[in-house]
Amino acid sequence: MHHKNVLLSIFILIFSLVPGMSYAEQQTFYAEQPISVSYEGTTMQFDVDPILEDGTTLVQFRPLFEKMGLGITWNANNKTIRGTSEDGNLIIDLQINVKIAAVNGMRTELDVAPKIIDGNTMVPLRFVSEATGKRVSWNPSDRLIKITKGVELVQEAEQYGDESYDPDNYSSLNGKNNINVFEKDDKTFVVWDKDVTLNNERYTYFYMSIAQNGKWISKASVVRFVKRDKEGQNLKFVSGDSIYWRNSGGVQKWTIGSSGVVTDEVYAVEQPFNKTYASTPEILNVVYRSNGEPGILFGDNINLALYFDNRSYSVKDLNRVLFSAQPDTKYVFDDRTGRLSIFQGTTIRQLDIYKGDILYENGKDKVTTISPNSFSYSVYSEGKMNVLYMGNDRRMRLVTVDDDLRISEPMLTNYRPKNPYPMKLVVTDKYFHLWGNIDFNRRPALYFVSLSK
Repeated sequence: MHHKNVLLSIFILIFSLVPGMSYAEQQTFYAEQPISVSYEGTTMQFDVDPILEDGTTLVQFRPLFEKMGLGITWNANNKTIRGTSEDGNLIIDLQINVKIAAVNGMRTELDVAPKIIDGNTMVPLRFVSEATGKRVSWNPSDRLIKITKGVELVQEAEQYGDESYDPDNYSSLNGKNNINVFEKDDKTFVVWDKDVTLNNERYTYFYMSIAQNGKWISKASVVRFVKRDKEGQNLKFVSGDSIYWRNSGGVQKWTIGSSGVVTDEVYAVEQPFNKTYASTPEILNVVYRSNGEPGILFGDNINLALYFDNRSYSVKDLNRVLFSAQPDTKYVFDDRTGRLSIFQGTTIRQLDIYKGDILYENGKDKVTTISPNSFSYSVYSEGKMNVLYMGNDRRMRLVTVDDDLRISEPMLTNYRPKNPYPMKLVVTDKYFHLWGNIDFNRRPALYFVSLSK
């Protein structure tokens, strides 16, 4: 009994030497609980516990690869591991004791190399998981790593609906279509325009095709046609379910209903032509206010403004930056600061519409860069600009940009475009949809990609 009391006293004395720690904390101090890993809420089982080395968690490779849907190839001669997705679009290569890994042949440096410990092959969990498009989070208090599905490829179709949306335009004899795509009431709408000459008069026709449940229910029907003004520039653009047309009276706006017919027709801007300045270049494009409200950027270098439903803002552009912008440029206006954010590819500049100058620092235009790779798709949705861009490993990444140009942490995807087509990005409740205009069997077709949110 005496010996037991002595041992107990020593035990108590030892823990009393760690001030400020509870009994539970002291136990953790002397023997930390193992790291656990869950995938979509279910605990993953390993033969040996994961280990933490220099901030990197290593786990048994086989359970991880199998859970990520990767087929396994082991080369004992050079001690390499290859994981291949079922569709063959993803190949991950790792080598024991080597810090260089590869995803689809694109080399990347690891913080910690894969290794064999007591006969078990251990690999970096985060690297493998994120390479497959998964999200990884770490809870230090519970020593729990959560792996969840990220932005993942759901569907990719080279010819949406298995048919051309404009079957009479064989080999683009009627010209290459410049399309806009929007989704409404479980339908997909494709809108484009063509300039035609009839009896020596010039017209612009707006066409539309409608798909529902993956099948075309209407093809190349005429939504509107207008006679072109001889003295005007006949500017036009389509944004969402609205068509904007510059005529002699101003800018008309036609709203397309779910049945495919125009349900509303108003003047977004009433501004008749000034024949004296008829040849002065005008611009017409969509702009979003920071509360998500869409409007238009319209005018010439003398009368340029942002027009919203209940208010307009005069715009100064001393260096004519807006007039030299690319056609796919996106605009977001922050009425708190008077700054117009100009999104071109993966770069952002801001124009102070009251001063008329681009924000600058150190004598140069201030440019915010999302990615050095300019290949990207973007759309303004839910009060933020969503930008989907390609990384060096050809995987697409998604970020959001708020009004203060704060860029979110990139969300990796498992989508690698087969071909870098120009595409329209559409955000729905559950998906990111990409729509591209391509030729398939010599006819216009809709290339479709669906990514989970």
